[in-house]
Amino acid sequence: MIVPISYVIAIYAVEYTLQDDELLKLEISDSGPTRINLKDEKINDIFMYPQNTAEVVVHESGFLFIAPREEGNKVYLTVIGEYKTIQDLMLTFTPKTPSPIMLVNAATKIEEKDNSKQNNNNLFSNDLNTKELTAKLSKKQSRNTKEK
Repeated sequence: MIVPISYVIAIYAVEYTLQDDELLKLEISDSGPTRINLKDEKINDIFMYPQNTAEVVVHESGFLFIAPREEGNKVYLTVIGEYKTIQDLMLTFTPKTPSPIMLVNAATKIEEKDNSKQNNNNLFSNDLNTKELTAKLSKKQSRNTKEK
């Protein structure tokens, strides 16, 4: 008997690296609201052109919600964060399921990678220290049994 196994992978958001000197082109759902946020920073303000193409709300949490008003259009959006992060976006509405978008600063990604390496080094170092301590205890225990 064959039993089908299914599983679900939970994805918080699709991450895109900020490109403050370039227009970041993204496709978002034409059938519902898309949530956009800056990693570790609230969105404080936006500029959108053209104005009536989409409904946009910047929530007090710092998340931006955008939903199309007209089919098949695109909108240009500038997002400004609380720490003065700025990103220009060209959002094209396409037939797909809405999914959250996270804009990540390249420096944040590098910092996370460095922290991950440091954590791995700490784990390795702790493992070596444990082995050395175990080896010292074993020698001491074997000496104690020989002395008795």
